[in-house]
Amino acid sequence: MDLTEIIPEIKKKSDELGAKVAVLFIEELDKIIKEDKKEYYT
Repeated sequence: MDLTEIIPEIKKKSDELGAKVAVLFIEELDKIIKEDKKEYYT
């Protein structure tokens, strides 16, 4: 395997990881926002 083969693989892997991190981040943010709203309205 030379670099031209390795680079797309790394990009694919990092994109998958980035997507997973983004989803987790959004879910956590959503939880925090919902908790804040609960405290705000009660």
